[in-house]
Amino acid sequence: MRDSFVKTMLALMAEDPDVILLTGDLGFGIFNQFEADFPDRYINVGVAEQNMLGLAAGLSLMGKKVFCYSIANFSFMRGLEQFRNGAIYHNTNVTVVCSGGGFTYGQLGFTHFAIEDYGILSTFPGLQIHHPATSEQVVSAVKDCAIHNGPCYLRLEKLEMSCPALKPDLEKQGLYCHTDKGNVALVAIGSLLDLAIKAVEGRDQDVAVYSLVRHDLITNETILDELAKFSKILVIEEHVMPNSAGQKLRAALPQVEFNQFAINDGGPSIVGDQHFLRGQYGLTSEAIRSAL
Repeated sequence: MRDSFVKTMLALMAEDPDVILLTGDLGFGIFNQFEADFPDRYINVGVAEQNMLGLAAGLSLMGKKVFCYSIANFSFMRGLEQFRNGAIYHNTNVTVVCSGGGFTYGQLGFTHFAIEDYGILSTFPGLQIHHPATSEQVVSAVKDCAIHNGPCYLRLEKLEMSCPALKPDLEKQGLYCHTDKGNVALVAIGSLLDLAIKAVEGRDQDVAVYSLVRHDLITNETILDELAKFSKILVIEEHVMPNSAGQKLRAALPQVEFNQFAINDGGPSIVGDQHFLRGQYGLTSEAIRSAL
């Protein structure tokens, strides 16, 4: 997803002189082109994420479209107060980009987990929250954030995958449909879409698969109407249970039977890569297939 973000940002900054990219002491190698092409609009603020969010708020109040890029919780949590009091309170165009949602950087330990992010951020009204699953969705999300007249959060992971949507009318509401056949639906957040698709491959019984990419639209009427036609829904997300997508859908659709795959505690105390840590919580295609 990072590669898709970089390519889209380069094109966007070439087209729009108001777009600015800030980063907190990272991006070495991947952001070299920005430094060469846009020396006045690419700023590495150093290990100072709070300052980055304050700077972004000031630039956005001057009419700039600012993207703040950092790893996992360093982007969404370390500068949370500055994001809240700046861009969110003043409703300005600042996008906080989380590189490494969920357990993406799991091998670096708890400090690098982003497993509470969209649950915390969804408490702020007016904040757009994007958790794309595919390369196409990343491109669309970046463009949407740039033109949105208000604050945004963009959650990126590592996996680059392509999965065209089958229902364009749903895309505007933040729901992508891989297939809508059957009485049971899988709703995946982020790159867990890949596991959901693998879990239903080769099954005799049809199972619908959806990718939910806009957390702030989770109780939108269009999304609820689409999902209400199923008798059972399995929600798969690399996030703690409280304030999760599955919890919100369960409350909004009480007539539907739910099964939720998520992080059912405060997060692991052990260290491991994303694949290993997902296995600790049953976030695997085998566990999903068994539940089906």
